[in-house]
Amino acid sequence: MSLHRDRLEEFEQKLNEFAQNVLRPEHFIPSLQADLECRLREITIPVIEQLSRMAPFGMENPSPRLLVRDAELLDYRQMGKDGKHLKLTIRQDGSMIEAVAFGKGEVFNLLTPEARVDLVVEAAINEWNGQRKPQLFIQDISIPHLQVFDYRDARDPGTKIEELQKSLLTTSYCGAETMAVVSSRRADLLSVGHLERTSVWVYDQEQGISPGRSESDTGDAVTVKTLFVMELPESPEIWNNTLSSFGNLERVFLLHPRSSVDLLEAPSRDRFKQVYIFLRKYVGLSECDEERVIAEVMTRFGISRRMLYFILDIFVELDFIVRSEGRIEVNPTPSKRPLESARGYQALGLLAEMEQILLYEEVPQITEWITCQLQGVS
Repeated sequence: MSLHRDRLEEFEQKLNEFAQNVLRPEHFIPSLQADLECRLREITIPVIEQLSRMAPFGMENPSPRLLVRDAELLDYRQMGKDGKHLKLTIRQDGSMIEAVAFGKGEVFNLLTPEARVDLVVEAAINEWNGQRKPQLFIQDISIPHLQVFDYRDARDPGTKIEELQKSLLTTSYCGAETMAVVSSRRADLLSVGHLERTSVWVYDQEQGISPGRSESDTGDAVTVKTLFVMELPESPEIWNNTLSSFGNLERVFLLHPRSSVDLLEAPSRDRFKQVYIFLRKYVGLSECDEERVIAEVMTRFGISRRMLYFILDIFVELDFIVRSEGRIEVNPTPSKRPLESARGYQALGLLAEMEQILLYEEVPQITEWITCQLQGVS
């Protein structure tokens, strides 16, 4: 059956209508078929020589493609003019091999030293100076786990985010609509206002996050794969709700400040006991100026003002002290509740843990912690 050219426009219209009803987003995702999954130790020179007997390779007889999962990334770098290509050194079960990805140099920006990679490769033999060794040519690459990128204490987080976004957008793996910025309401969100199509969110006590500007109203947090963290939330509950909202994260860029945050200690009975005994002796049963008490406790015990506020709030919750109009008074008949029963004490422990990890730990520990958090809220 032939189609007259006078009806080509009608045919195109009908074809588009059919596609709109049938095709789904997943149909537009390119797929690559691997012939065999194997371990690096199995990719040896004799095996590659056996595979080469199926040559010549071409359209009707493609080169065998191998799937390698969960390979450790030992080294990665760009090579060639303008860093157009990518070279990896990977290891698995003690076997180490070099892998080259032609035309995929931009993937360099998506890798961290801690990454473990899944690869679809074609195997070949590299001959140089009389030596022969296996070499892999990467057809596709995937990082099947969350990655954390450390830019904490960036001098200008807004400018840094713009720089990182431009770099990520050079890859086919990241679209602006899959990126988001999250911060507190105190942050200057205007500094990231120039990021086109990138949603901006702020921490919310009830929901975890809420739109930070009108453009975010049309955004969907579930589609976000790249998250830029400008500031930390005020509580672990907000952090967990935030992670729950961004349920499909692949990479997190940390840009929050550290130097401006007063240190919180993990709560301990001995520390609380020291402060309480001091208050009973220093304040006694009469009212005392709160600022004078705070200054004395900070000097004597080396406690930050922020930490001391938490301690005092917990003492109020337990009815150990009374705070009113800038004065502190010790309760002569305090309750007999155990310290650990105070909600503030429990919350302080979780907050101190969160800040200790996100402020001071190294990337591997942060990555493991966030991954556990994501699993817990999913």
